[in-house]
Amino acid sequence: MTPRNRLALAIGCVCALAAWMPIANAQLQGRQETRSGVLEFEANGYPTDQTVERIREEIDYQRAVQAYIHFVPAVAIMQWRNAHFGPLGGKPGDLIVFRTTEQKLPIITANDTTTYVITFAELSDTGGLLMYEVPRGPTGGGVNDLWQRTVSDTGMVGPDRGEGGNFLIVLEGTKVRRTTGRIS
Repeated sequence: MTPRNRLALAIGCVCALAAWMPIANAQLQGRQETRSGVLEFEANGYPTDQTVERIREEIDYQRAVQAYIHFVPAVAIMQWRNAHFGPLGGKPGDLIVFRTTEQKLPIITANDTTTYVITFAELSDTGGLLMYEVPRGPTGGGVNDLWQRTVSDTGMVGPDRGEGGNFLIVLEGTKVRRTTGRIS
């Protein structure tokens, strides 16, 4: 863009802003009903001190809700992990079965009707995770990351389509050499 075109664009933006400001100020006089309550504006369009405080509180509330929503998956998985390596005495790769409501109580996102078979692996320590001989049949399972994002599904909705098989989960960028023969 040439300097002349930039100047013309800047002048156009200033004109549009100047034309819009009286309309904006006219709309922001007096009391405004909003989802957050009544907001009051002085004759010049500036918010009152009470309105500024109400908006600050609303922003804090919305940020807290967003943080909660964003971090619930990670906090929930960390609870599973802490139970696995803590009171349940699991080691990386150990499968622990959660069947009863009592076993699932400390877990934020568990539901009462699902039996969970869970293990944890720290791929930066192990280099990878081999899920050996996933059974054939109408099963469902998956591998999730800390944020409960799917890495891979197994069973009917997985790449094995219910036929069973072996899964090797490695960190992105890990070089894997294919070999033939049976893994033992």
